[in-house]
Amino acid sequence: LMVAAGDGGKQIAVTEMGWTTDAVHNDYKWYAVSEATQADYLVRAFQYAKANWQPWIGLMSMVYIADPHWTPDDEQYWWAITRPTAAGDPPALLPAYAALQKMPK
Repeated sequence: LMVAAGDGGKQIAVTEMGWTTDAVHNDYKWYAVSEATQADYLVRAFQYAKANWQPWIGLMSMVYIADPHWTPDDEQYWWAITRPTAAGDPPALLPAYAALQKMPK
């Protein structure tokens, strides 16, 4: 579409992309994935974009590194690749965090 519109030389940013692991809230649990699947899908999304959408993608940003105050009642808690821990402790890393860290850049 961008090439057809004469914007082939411009890049776009993909923001707040990801997969939820929310199996609690009725509005989201119907499309929740497991933590392992979240990790797999995120890595594959970045790989696919690199292989198929260059040079148009300038930035891909997934959500989220958890806020320390989030709880399972917060929607964004379930999209995160970390989990909040006790005050002052580093966040708990989920499989997606490790998979993205190990992914070739």
